[in-house]
Amino acid sequence: MEKADRPFASARRLFLQQAPCGDVMRVVNAESRVEWTSACGQRALLAAFELEHGIGADLCVKYRRRVLKHLMSALGREHEVEETLLEDYMSAVQEAGQPKADGWHTLTFELATMMRVRVSNSIGGGAETGCVLWPAALFLSAWVLDRPEEEFRGKRVVELGAGVGLAGLTTATHTSASAVTLTDFMPPTLANLCGNVERLGANITTRVRVQHLDWNEVGRFMPPTLANLCGNVERLGANITTRVRVQHLDWNEVGRCENAAPPENASGEDRSGEAQVVEADVILAADVVYDPTLLPVLVGTICAILAHSDAVARQTNPTERPACQRQTRALVACERRSDETWRQFEDELSRRGLVKRDLSVHARTVAAKSDCPFFIPEESLQRAVLVELTLG
Repeated sequence: MEKADRPFASARRLFLQQAPCGDVMRVVNAESRVEWTSACGQRALLAAFELEHGIGADLCVKYRRRVLKHLMSALGREHEVEETLLEDYMSAVQEAGQPKADGWHTLTFELATMMRVRVSNSIGGGAETGCVLWPAALFLSAWVLDRPEEEFRGKRVVELGAGVGLAGLTTATHTSASAVTLTDFMPPTLANLCGNVERLGANITTRVRVQHLDWNEVGRFMPPTLANLCGNVERLGANITTRVRVQHLDWNEVGRCENAAPPENASGEDRSGEAQVVEADVILAADVVYDPTLLPVLVGTICAILAHSDAVARQTNPTERPACQRQTRALVACERRSDETWRQFEDELSRRGLVKRDLSVHARTVAAKSDCPFFIPEESLQRAVLVELTLG
């Protein structure tokens, strides 16, 4: 049976993503092919939720209890509560009252390739915000899934502040990207990311890696002066740029290390004084525009990766494609909660010389489609923003 033809397929999708109880109930009542209030309908609904030894059992137990309580309340006195529903509810009540070893649960996204993502119930625990699934990640994932095949074919994709990794994992499983790198900073977040990658299976994990990335370290290698230098070099044309390289050099660092042996890479090439930054064709970032104090290093990191990747592309294949087609781009999605923070972000983009193209209207249309496999709360969708960034 096709997923879309399953009884209560839409309710199942929302339930497995832990959508708010009210939204789940709204969809349950709307799916009238099977009258869920009958004994047969209740059993069919519970079977769709896979509560017993299924993927539904991996959801937060308090969430399962709330949904089941909503179902029982909706039945009221007019309909008899089916025995299985009562047993599942009592089991959830008992489980919710027991001390939990941790605050983790697993969400399921039934795409062409099923993705199961382990997330935290709360902020903190060493991972801070990194193990919570935020609406902007769902928004960006919906955009990636909707793009034409050629947009990611053969591309190297890097996700900044990946968190649980949903956008990057969607790219790895549902596009022809050649490699996907998921980056974050906190060790617990990175450990959880590794686990989410492993759940994809060996045929996918060979193209995905998890990497520690400190925006302070990457962003400082591309201050505005270097970004401007890269732009000036680009204007010289391909016949010149193949012989020109822009490089960060800190006199204090070189002077301090002048008596040390020069570092070598795997091929034995001298790389002294050269900053190592990430290379990418496409940068993804979801819900990273939230803390004003992080905006300079965030934008600096994006700028550094864009400039470095474009420079490497020019040197590697100077005549293969026009420069405009080789240009690396960043896709940044966020939930615009503060106009002041967003204004500071735009100011930082201007200061760094980045060009912004707003894709928000189209992206919201994509995410609002009835067949979109990701559930995004309406209030979050209205605040959702997606911009494409490139070097000026």
